[in-house]
Amino acid sequence: MKNQVLANIGGQASLGFVPVNSAGDKMTGCLTVSSKDYQFRAICGDYGVMLRNDGAWINLLQTAAGDTSGGFNNYRPFAWSLTTGSVSIDGGGIGTQFGGRLRVGNVNTFNNAYITIPAPSVPIAFTSGSQAWQYYIDTAFSFNLLNQSNVGVVLGYGASSWASSSSRALKDEIETYSVLNRLSDYRAVSYIRKANGIRELGVIAEEQQNIFPELVVGGETPSVTYDRYGSLALMAVKELLARVCLLESRLLEIQAKSTQ
Repeated sequence: MKNQVLANIGGQASLGFVPVNSAGDKMTGCLTVSSKDYQFRAICGDYGVMLRNDGAWINLLQTAAGDTSGGFNNYRPFAWSLTTGSVSIDGGGIGTQFGGRLRVGNVNTFNNAYITIPAPSVPIAFTSGSQAWQYYIDTAFSFNLLNQSNVGVVLGYGASSWASSSSRALKDEIETYSVLNRLSDYRAVSYIRKANGIRELGVIAEEQQNIFPELVVGGETPSVTYDRYGSLALMAVKELLARVCLLESRLLEIQAKSTQ
């Protein structure tokens, strides 16, 4: 098949899907293509590649192998919306590989792979149906990982551990939680994790379901939010302190009576 190029055109020309075979010529005017099926096509080897304007999106498409003049296949590597300007990469869900840096915004400050956020508190979101996770850097340079209800964890700038979002503004039906009366069935265990053969310390999620159900998440293989046990431990110490104070008060009363 010959190379397909456009001949010199001084004004505006309208073409359907008719190539001009005049090698070496150049187009200097405005070219309008009326068809929205295939429009501009580049052919090399076993594939044809098309630039297609369907009236709503600009799409970069390709043919199946060996069908250079045929229609486009199901791959959707790149497109942008003509109405909003939004860009779609890998619309077919085949997978996208970045060999270098991935930037969001226009700041280039690090030499390694990174994502640059254009402004503080602008989130990058991962969605599935009505559920979403978003992460962003706030004005205090803390890294936030939150769900669609703004519940999640925060890593402060320079910190080495996560903090959980815990503002009163995020909570309803706040109640004091009693701990000591739940501990009779509690046990800490040592175990070997099947996945890596390493001995660890912890609890059994199914047992915790009957003691601290609020700390257990998941279905058939539930998980435990270990970070919440710290607040339970402090509450247990507070309850023990109240009992110790009560016993000391009674002891003082007994001692006072015995000296009378």
